[in-house]
Amino acid sequence: TDEVFEFIGRYHPLPIVSLERDLPGCDGVIVDNDQGVKELITHLWVDHGYRRIGFISQVTNATAEIRQAAFEREMTSFGHLNPQLIGSIEDLYTRGIQPRIDYDALLVHADSAAIEVVEELERRGVRVPEDVGVVGFNDGRDARGAMPPLTTVRLPFRRMGRKGVELLADMMSGSPHEPTV
Repeated sequence: TDEVFEFIGRYHPLPIVSLERDLPGCDGVIVDNDQGVKELITHLWVDHGYRRIGFISQVTNATAEIRQAAFEREMTSFGHLNPQLIGSIEDLYTRGIQPRIDYDALLVHADSAAIEVVEELERRGVRVPEDVGVVGFNDGRDARGAMPPLTTVRLPFRRMGRKGVELLADMMSGSPHEPTV
């Protein structure tokens, strides 16, 4: 977004390292969202037998868009992509999409949003995970105390931070470095 580039521009020509987000002209430590989404879909598909899997994003941001694109690719490879099952939880209800009937699992772009989706489903009388499975992404603190427990992809935050500091140190010393990990 323009705000991000404006922020980065204020510090030019200082070296800058981005964590988790691929920003043009900025070195970074990037999460393999494709692999994480693949692992979640495989977990839902193979371990639990879910076939009608939707993707929920409560916000529009670069990370959610990247994860949605990975979801679409992976579900297409399984031959089960249903575009009607992509959007916010409100979008699904507005379209008349019904839990248990039209979908049996939801992959949510982030844990905080997954917790909100679980709460909304439960308000509507849908039991999680008995009626609908819900998985998230990040394994942040909010996911660790979620009830019911939330299956999530753990991001290696410490390793990412360490790699980011190493990358920044290399940039400052003029040493050759890998721009993106």
